Amino acid sequence: MIVAALSRLASRRLWPRAAAWAIASAAVALAGATIGALVLLACPLPAQVPFVAELGRWRPGTVASHSPTPVWVSLVALALLLLIAWRAVRELKALAAERLDAAQLRRAIGGRFNDAVVIVDDPVPAAYAVGGILTRRGAVVITASLLQVLDADERAAVIAHERAHVRQCHSMFITT
Repeated sequence: MIVAALSRLASRRLWPRAAAWAIASAAVALAGATIGALVLLACPLPAQVPFVAELGRWRPGTVASHSPTPVWVSLVALALLLLIAWRAVRELKALAAERLDAAQLRRAIGGRFNDAVVIVDDPVPAAYAVGGILTRRGAVVITASLLQVLDADERAAVIAHERAHVRQCHSMFITT
């Protein structure tokens, strides 16, 4: 809750670029600290398994008798770690699929991925930026249905907005 409150404060008081960096950095630090704490809480439980205890040259009974962590806390921490691992694998698969889609788009537009505007036939009005995680090269994808409802000035604004996402490497923050 503290990080969420500080993120809101940072987004109001800092320049957008600085706020994005601060919030993304805080999210990474918080994720690392949370996983570290869960590992420390969960460790006494696997350390009592004979195979794991043998790897660490521990005696399972000694670990059990000297652990300040109740068994139920270790079980909850272990379950949360498994949930986080499952979610991380799922997110990595989705990220890989998005990167594949971006590579297919790059091939479809002939490799000119720098400031290209690609129009796709889709009944749902949408526009989005597709860019590299660390590069300022990318393309703007706009659906034909969106182009139909916008006038020339609105189209220019949407394209400029999406190009700004590419230039500012916002895909890196989304990925983080």
